[in-house]
Amino acid sequence: MKKIIIGLLITVFNTQTQAQSQVIKDTRVFVSVGFVAPQLRSGMELLRSQDLRNQGLSYFQNPDGTRREVGHYPSNTGFTMTMGFQKRMKVVKGLWLGAIVSNGQTGSTPSKGGYGEAFFFNFVNLGLLVKYYPIEQLDMYVRAEVGVGSVLTKNRYINAKNEQDFFHQFGIGNEVGVGAGYEFKPFKEKAMAFYFEGNYQMFHTRVEVSDIGDDIWGFGALQLNVGIQF
Repeated sequence: MKKIIIGLLITVFNTQTQAQSQVIKDTRVFVSVGFVAPQLRSGMELLRSQDLRNQGLSYFQNPDGTRREVGHYPSNTGFTMTMGFQKRMKVVKGLWLGAIVSNGQTGSTPSKGGYGEAFFFNFVNLGLLVKYYPIEQLDMYVRAEVGVGSVLTKNRYINAKNEQDFFHQFGIGNEVGVGAGYEFKPFKEKAMAFYFEGNYQMFHTRVEVSDIGDDIWGFGALQLNVGIQF
C-alpha cells in the first residue's frame, strides 16, 4: 500500500512539473530598449510650438509681442523602453497574444538658448499585443498593438523676469502600432532569445490647452529596439 501511495505521489508531481514547464515554454516575458523619433502631425498648440522652434524663437513671448532668438533646434529624438509578455495561442500556429507597455523620452535644446530653453516630448502606452510568426523556424515575426496612449510635454524658457519657467501639457487618448522583428537564440535548449525589431506607433490624444480648449494631438513614433525575452 505504501509503495502504491508513493507511486501516485511521484506521478502527480511529475504531471505538475510537466504542466508548469509547458506554461513556462508557452509564455514569454520580454524587455527592450531603443531609439525613438517622434513625428508631430496635428494639434494647434503642438504645431505652433514646433513652428517656433523651426524659426529658432523662444517659446516665451514678451509683453510687446517679440520673442528672443535662441537658435536652431535639432531633431527631437530620444530613447524608449518596452516590456510585456506574450502567450502562445495553439488554435493558430505561430500566433501569440499578450500585453505591452512602452515609454518614450525625447527632447532637444537650441544652439543659442543654453540651459534656459528646451523642449521635451514624452509619451507612454499600455495595450494588447498580437505577434505572428509566419514560419516559426526562421524566428521572424510581425506584430501589432492597440491600447491607451498618453503624452506629456514640457517647454522650458526664460520669462519676462529673467527667471526659469516651464509650461507643461498632458493628454490621453489611444495608440496603435505595427512592426516586425527577428529573434536570435544563442542557447538551443533554452527559451531565452535576443531580438531586434522596428516599430511605428500612432497616437491620437486630447490635450487641454489655455485659450484653445480641447486640442487634438496626432503624432507618430518610429522605434528601433533591441531586447531580450525569456
